[in-house]
Amino acid sequence: MPLLGGGSPNVDKLKKRRDVEALIQALQFSNDKDSFKTHKIRQEAAEALGEIKDPRAVEALLALLGDEPCNVLRAVAEALGEIGAERAVGPLTQALRCDDFLVRVDAAKALGKIGGSQAQAALMTALQDEHPYVRDAAELALKQDGAALM
Repeated sequence: MPLLGGGSPNVDKLKKRRDVEALIQALQFSNDKDSFKTHKIRQEAAEALGEIKDPRAVEALLALLGDEPCNVLRAVAEALGEIGAERAVGPLTQALRCDDFLVRVDAAKALGKIGGSQAQAALMTALQDEHPYVRDAAELALKQDGAALM
């Protein structure tokens, strides 16, 4: 694909065109000389895919839930929540254990948008998180999902 073959992808153009396949490719963008640029493009691509809400992006987004910087993890969690990807519940539950509380907040929000009994169980556990923002996000997510709080 020419947008990705010769340099950095233009995520804004890809988003305007709703070019999901190219945005998925942008999630794997790598610039060995500039890790900030790599992570920024991955973050922007994840955000764009979340706005487009195309389920074709789920697997590529899930692949990024491992060893990425927090800004990318947050964008991925948000995108998975926007898409409503039920198969993301397990990985998002794992993200609730991330060291960064903001990643945990976004994972809780995403689980609330996805819903279901597994998401509710993870959110109930998140109500005990050490950070008040995570607890608040879990409580709001449970209310959003219609779960009865005890």
